[in-house]
Amino acid sequence: MTTKDVLFEIRRASRPHGVATDENLRLSARQKQLACHNGILERRHRGVYVDPAVARTALQDLAVAVAAGGYLASACCRSAAAAWDMIDDHPGVPEIVIPRARHGRVPGAVVRRSSALSWDCVITRFGIRVTKPLLTAVDLGVRLSPMDLAEVLVRARQNKLFEPDAVRAEITRIARPGRNGIRTARAALELVMIGDRPADSVLELRFHHGPGRHLPPYEYQWPVKVRGRDFRIDFAYPSVKLAIEVLGYETRKSRRSLDDETERTRLLVLDGWTVLPATWTHVVFAPDRVAADVLACLGALRYTFGR
Repeated sequence: MTTKDVLFEIRRASRPHGVATDENLRLSARQKQLACHNGILERRHRGVYVDPAVARTALQDLAVAVAAGGYLASACCRSAAAAWDMIDDHPGVPEIVIPRARHGRVPGAVVRRSSALSWDCVITRFGIRVTKPLLTAVDLGVRLSPMDLAEVLVRARQNKLFEPDAVRAEITRIARPGRNGIRTARAALELVMIGDRPADSVLELRFHHGPGRHLPPYEYQWPVKVRGRDFRIDFAYPSVKLAIEVLGYETRKSRRSLDDETERTRLLVLDGWTVLPATWTHVVFAPDRVAADVLACLGALRYTFGR
Protein backbone atom coordinates (compact mmCIF):
# COMPACT_ATOMS: atom_id res chain seq x y z
CA MET A 1 0.00 0.00 0.00
CA THR A 2 1.48 3.35 -1.06
CA THR A 3 1.60 6.46 1.11
CA LYS A 4 -1.22 7.88 -1.00
CA ASP A 5 -3.32 4.78 -0.32
CA VAL A 6 -2.61 5.04 3.41
CA LEU A 7 -3.65 8.70 3.43
CA PHE A 8 -6.85 7.85 1.55
CA GLU A 9 -7.67 5.13 4.07
CA ILE A 10 -7.03 7.49 7.00
CA ARG A 11 -9.32 10.13 5.48
CA ARG A 12 -12.02 7.53 4.82
CA ALA A 13 -11.93 5.96 8.28
CA SER A 14 -11.63 9.18 10.28
CA ARG A 15 -14.72 11.04 9.08
CA PRO A 16 -16.33 13.27 10.26
CA HIS A 17 -14.01 14.54 13.03
CA GLY A 18 -10.68 13.03 12.03
CA VAL A 19 -11.08 10.16 14.51
CA ALA A 20 -10.47 6.52 13.57
CA THR A 21 -10.26 3.27 15.52
CA ASP A 22 -8.67 -0.11 15.04
CA GLU A 23 -12.11 -1.43 14.08
CA ASN A 24 -12.68 0.88 11.10
CA LEU A 25 -9.12 1.62 10.04
CA ARG A 26 -8.17 -0.95 7.40
CA LEU A 27 -4.43 -0.83 7.97
CA SER A 28 -2.09 -3.42 9.41
CA ALA A 29 -0.38 -2.85 12.77
CA ARG A 30 2.86 -2.14 10.89
CA GLN A 31 1.19 0.38 8.57
CA LYS A 32 -0.37 2.22 11.52
CA GLN A 33 2.97 2.26 13.30
CA LEU A 34 4.69 3.74 10.26
CA ALA A 35 1.88 6.25 9.72
CA CYS A 36 2.25 7.46 13.31
CA HIS A 37 6.04 7.58 12.94
CA ASN A 38 5.72 9.67 9.75
CA GLY A 39 3.23 12.08 11.31
CA ILE A 40 0.26 11.24 9.08
CA LEU A 41 -1.59 9.52 11.94
CA GLU A 42 -1.64 10.34 15.64
CA ARG A 43 -2.37 7.76 18.32
CA ARG A 44 -4.57 9.43 20.95
CA HIS A 45 -5.61 6.38 22.99
CA ARG A 46 -5.14 2.65 22.71
CA GLY A 47 -6.84 1.72 19.44
CA VAL A 48 -7.94 5.33 18.80
CA TYR A 49 -6.23 7.62 16.29
CA VAL A 50 -6.73 11.08 14.83
CA ASP A 51 -5.82 12.57 11.49
CA PRO A 52 -3.40 15.45 12.28
CA ALA A 53 -4.60 17.27 9.15
CA VAL A 54 -8.01 17.78 10.79
CA ALA A 55 -8.25 20.76 13.16
CA ARG A 56 -8.64 19.81 16.81
CA THR A 57 -12.04 20.83 18.18
CA ALA A 58 -14.18 20.12 21.22
CA LEU A 59 -16.23 17.72 19.08
CA GLN A 60 -13.08 15.90 18.02
CA ASP A 61 -11.97 15.50 21.65
CA LEU A 62 -15.45 14.21 22.48
CA ALA A 63 -15.39 11.76 19.57
CA VAL A 64 -11.99 10.49 20.78
CA ALA A 65 -13.26 10.03 24.34
CA VAL A 66 -16.38 8.15 23.17
CA ALA A 67 -14.29 5.91 20.89
CA ALA A 68 -11.84 5.22 23.72
CA GLY A 69 -14.74 4.37 26.03
CA GLY A 70 -15.57 1.36 23.93
CA TYR A 71 -18.84 -0.54 23.67
CA LEU A 72 -21.91 1.69 24.24
CA ALA A 73 -19.82 4.60 25.51
CA SER A 74 -21.64 7.87 24.81
CA ALA A 75 -21.31 11.59 25.44
CA CYS A 76 -23.39 12.59 28.45
CA CYS A 77 -24.16 15.47 30.80
CA ARG A 78 -22.62 18.78 29.67
CA SER A 79 -20.91 17.27 26.62
CA ALA A 80 -24.20 15.85 25.37
CA ALA A 81 -26.03 19.08 26.25
CA ALA A 82 -23.53 21.07 24.17
CA ALA A 83 -23.98 18.65 21.27
CA TRP A 84 -27.75 19.23 21.49
CA ASP A 85 -27.25 23.04 21.73
CA MET A 86 -28.85 23.08 25.16
CA ILE A 87 -25.80 24.93 26.53
CA ASP A 88 -23.38 27.21 24.73
CA ASP A 89 -20.01 25.65 25.40
CA HIS A 90 -18.51 22.20 25.71
CA PRO A 91 -16.90 21.47 29.09
CA GLY A 92 -13.12 21.70 29.27
CA VAL A 93 -12.96 17.92 29.64
CA PRO A 94 -15.31 15.60 27.68
CA GLU A 95 -17.95 13.85 29.78
CA ILE A 96 -18.95 10.31 28.79
CA VAL A 97 -20.99 7.46 30.22
CA ILE A 98 -20.20 3.74 29.96
CA PRO A 99 -21.95 0.59 31.25
CA ARG A 100 -21.39 0.09 34.98
CA ALA A 101 -20.03 -3.42 34.40
CA ARG A 102 -17.11 -2.05 32.37
CA HIS A 103 -13.90 -0.98 34.06
CA GLY A 104 -10.98 1.10 32.96
CA ARG A 105 -10.17 4.79 32.63
CA VAL A 106 -10.24 7.16 29.68
CA PRO A 107 -7.43 9.68 30.16
CA GLY A 108 -8.57 13.22 29.41
CA ALA A 109 -12.26 12.48 30.01
CA VAL A 110 -14.71 12.40 32.91
CA VAL A 111 -16.22 8.91 32.94
CA ARG A 112 -19.58 8.15 34.49
CA ARG A 113 -20.84 4.57 34.87
CA SER A 114 -24.52 3.65 34.63
CA SER A 115 -26.31 0.37 35.17
CA ALA A 116 -29.29 1.72 33.18
CA LEU A 117 -27.34 2.58 30.02
CA SER A 118 -28.69 0.78 26.94
CA TRP A 119 -28.96 1.34 23.20
CA ASP A 120 -32.39 2.89 23.82
CA CYS A 121 -30.68 5.67 25.75
CA VAL A 122 -28.34 6.86 22.99
CA ILE A 123 -28.44 8.24 19.49
CA THR A 124 -25.85 9.50 16.99
CA ARG A 125 -25.42 13.26 16.58
CA PHE A 126 -22.64 14.85 14.54
CA GLY A 127 -21.25 11.35 14.07
CA ILE A 128 -20.86 10.81 17.85
CA ARG A 129 -22.93 8.64 20.20
CA VAL A 130 -24.70 10.89 22.72
CA THR A 131 -27.41 10.35 25.28
CA LYS A 132 -30.85 11.35 24.04
CA PRO A 133 -32.05 14.88 24.82
CA LEU A 134 -34.51 14.03 27.60
CA LEU A 135 -32.07 11.80 29.45
CA THR A 136 -29.33 14.39 28.97
CA ALA A 137 -31.46 17.11 30.53
CA VAL A 138 -32.40 15.03 33.58
CA ASP A 139 -28.80 13.87 34.06
CA LEU A 140 -27.69 17.51 34.15
CA GLY A 141 -29.53 17.79 37.46
CA VAL A 142 -26.44 16.21 39.01
CA ARG A 143 -24.22 19.10 37.86
CA LEU A 144 -26.47 22.17 37.65
CA SER A 145 -28.59 24.27 39.98
CA PRO A 146 -32.38 24.23 39.48
CA MET A 147 -32.27 27.65 37.79
CA ASP A 148 -29.44 26.69 35.44
CA LEU A 149 -31.27 23.49 34.54
CA ALA A 150 -34.47 25.47 33.96
CA GLU A 151 -32.58 27.51 31.36
CA VAL A 152 -31.44 24.28 29.71
CA LEU A 153 -35.05 23.06 29.53
CA VAL A 154 -36.17 26.34 27.96
CA ARG A 155 -33.42 26.16 25.33
CA ALA A 156 -34.35 22.56 24.56
CA ARG A 157 -37.94 23.67 24.05
CA GLN A 158 -36.78 26.49 21.75
CA ASN A 159 -34.81 23.93 19.75
CA LYS A 160 -37.93 21.76 19.54
CA LEU A 161 -36.24 18.87 21.33
CA PHE A 162 -38.96 18.29 23.93
CA GLU A 163 -41.66 19.96 26.03
CA PRO A 164 -41.84 20.14 29.86
CA ASP A 165 -44.52 17.44 29.93
CA ALA A 166 -42.02 15.04 28.35
CA VAL A 167 -39.52 15.86 31.12
CA ARG A 168 -42.13 14.99 33.74
CA ALA A 169 -42.78 11.69 32.02
CA GLU A 170 -39.04 10.95 31.81
CA ILE A 171 -38.60 11.70 35.51
CA THR A 172 -41.42 9.31 36.34
CA ARG A 173 -39.85 6.65 34.12
CA ILE A 174 -36.34 6.76 35.55
CA ALA A 175 -36.88 7.93 39.13
CA ARG A 176 -35.76 5.48 41.77
CA PRO A 177 -34.22 5.69 45.27
CA GLY A 178 -30.67 6.98 45.02
CA ARG A 179 -31.04 8.33 41.47
CA ASN A 180 -29.15 11.62 41.43
CA GLY A 181 -30.49 14.75 39.78
CA ILE A 182 -34.21 13.95 40.04
CA ARG A 183 -34.94 16.49 42.77
CA THR A 184 -33.15 19.22 40.82
CA ALA A 185 -35.03 18.31 37.64
CA ARG A 186 -38.37 18.56 39.42
CA ALA A 187 -37.45 21.95 40.87
CA ALA A 188 -36.32 23.15 37.44
CA LEU A 189 -39.66 22.16 35.94
CA GLU A 190 -41.45 24.39 38.43
CA LEU A 191 -39.16 27.31 37.61
CA VAL A 192 -39.78 26.92 33.87
CA MET A 193 -43.46 27.76 34.23
CA ILE A 194 -44.62 31.37 33.99
CA GLY A 195 -48.20 31.20 35.11
CA ASP A 196 -49.82 28.31 33.28
CA ARG A 197 -47.35 28.10 30.38
CA PRO A 198 -43.62 27.40 30.01
CA ALA A 199 -41.20 30.22 29.28
CA ASP A 200 -40.60 30.78 25.58
CA SER A 201 -37.03 32.04 26.01
CA VAL A 202 -34.25 32.13 28.58
CA LEU A 203 -34.48 35.92 28.75
CA GLU A 204 -38.18 35.75 29.57
CA LEU A 205 -37.39 33.18 32.26
CA ARG A 206 -34.72 35.51 33.65
CA PHE A 207 -37.17 38.42 33.68
CA HIS A 208 -39.81 36.40 35.52
CA HIS A 209 -37.38 35.28 38.24
CA GLY A 210 -35.47 38.57 38.31
CA PRO A 211 -37.31 41.90 37.99
CA GLY A 212 -40.65 40.09 37.91
CA ARG A 213 -40.31 39.06 41.56
CA HIS A 214 -40.69 42.71 42.57
CA LEU A 215 -43.68 43.54 40.37
CA PRO A 216 -47.44 43.20 40.65
CA PRO A 217 -48.90 40.18 38.78
CA TYR A 218 -48.69 40.55 35.01
CA GLU A 219 -49.96 38.67 31.99
CA TYR A 220 -47.42 36.57 30.10
CA GLN A 221 -47.56 36.34 26.30
CA TRP A 222 -50.67 38.51 26.23
CA PRO A 223 -52.45 38.27 22.84
CA VAL A 224 -53.42 41.51 21.06
CA LYS A 225 -54.79 42.33 17.62
CA VAL A 226 -53.72 45.64 16.10
CA ARG A 227 -54.86 46.76 12.64
CA GLY A 228 -55.45 43.21 11.52
CA ARG A 229 -52.16 41.86 12.87
CA ASP A 230 -51.88 39.44 15.79
CA PHE A 231 -49.15 39.91 18.38
CA ARG A 232 -48.19 38.49 21.75
CA ILE A 233 -46.72 40.86 24.30
CA ASP A 234 -43.98 39.34 26.45
CA PHE A 235 -45.26 40.78 29.74
CA ALA A 236 -48.31 43.00 29.88
CA TYR A 237 -50.54 45.02 32.19
CA PRO A 238 -53.59 45.19 29.90
CA SER A 239 -55.65 47.42 32.21
CA VAL A 240 -53.25 50.33 31.62
CA LYS A 241 -51.83 49.12 28.29
CA LEU A 242 -48.25 48.72 29.47
CA ALA A 243 -46.18 46.30 27.38
CA ILE A 244 -42.79 45.05 28.60
CA GLU A 245 -40.76 43.59 25.75
CA VAL A 246 -37.54 41.71 26.51
CA LEU A 247 -35.14 41.95 23.61
CA GLY A 248 -32.87 38.97 23.02
CA TYR A 249 -30.01 39.21 20.53
CA GLU A 250 -30.66 35.79 19.00
CA THR A 251 -33.89 36.94 17.31
CA ARG A 252 -32.36 40.13 15.91
CA LYS A 253 -29.60 38.89 13.66
CA SER A 254 -31.05 40.25 10.44
CA ARG A 255 -32.27 43.56 9.13
CA ARG A 256 -35.68 42.03 8.44
CA SER A 257 -36.13 40.89 12.05
CA LEU A 258 -35.20 44.38 13.25
CA ASP A 259 -37.67 45.94 10.81
CA ASP A 260 -40.42 43.55 11.96
CA GLU A 261 -39.80 44.41 15.60
CA THR A 262 -39.83 48.13 14.90
CA GLU A 263 -43.11 47.80 13.00
CA ARG A 264 -44.60 45.79 15.86
CA THR A 265 -43.61 48.50 18.37
CA ARG A 266 -44.96 51.24 16.10
CA LEU A 267 -48.36 49.55 15.80
CA LEU A 268 -48.60 48.93 19.55
CA VAL A 269 -47.81 52.59 20.29
CA LEU A 270 -50.38 53.77 17.74
CA ASP A 271 -52.91 51.52 19.47
CA GLY A 272 -52.28 53.31 22.77
CA TRP A 273 -49.78 50.95 24.37
CA THR A 274 -46.75 52.15 26.31
CA VAL A 275 -43.86 49.89 25.29
CA LEU A 276 -41.01 49.46 27.78
CA PRO A 277 -38.04 47.51 26.33
CA ALA A 278 -35.43 45.59 28.33
CA THR A 279 -32.33 43.82 27.02
CA TRP A 280 -30.33 40.92 28.46
CA THR A 281 -27.91 43.39 30.05
CA HIS A 282 -30.78 45.20 31.79
CA VAL A 283 -32.60 42.09 32.97
CA VAL A 284 -29.58 40.10 34.13
CA PHE A 285 -27.22 42.78 35.43
CA ALA A 286 -29.61 45.53 36.56
CA PRO A 287 -32.86 43.76 37.60
CA ASP A 288 -33.64 46.29 40.35
CA ARG A 289 -33.47 49.13 37.84
CA VAL A 290 -35.77 47.29 35.44
CA ALA A 291 -38.29 46.66 38.23
CA ALA A 292 -38.09 50.33 39.28
CA ASP A 293 -38.71 51.45 35.68
CA VAL A 294 -41.78 49.21 35.39
CA LEU A 295 -43.17 50.44 38.71
CA ALA A 296 -42.59 54.05 37.64
CA CYS A 297 -44.47 53.45 34.38
CA LEU A 298 -47.33 51.79 36.23
CA GLY A 299 -47.54 54.77 38.56
CA ALA A 300 -47.56 57.23 35.67
CA LEU A 301 -50.31 55.21 33.97
CA ARG A 302 -52.34 55.24 37.21
CA TYR A 303 -52.28 51.52 37.71
CA THR A 304 -54.22 50.41 40.77
CA PHE A 305 -51.75 48.57 42.99
CA GLY A 306 -52.77 45.90 45.43
CA ARG A 307 -55.64 44.39 43.46
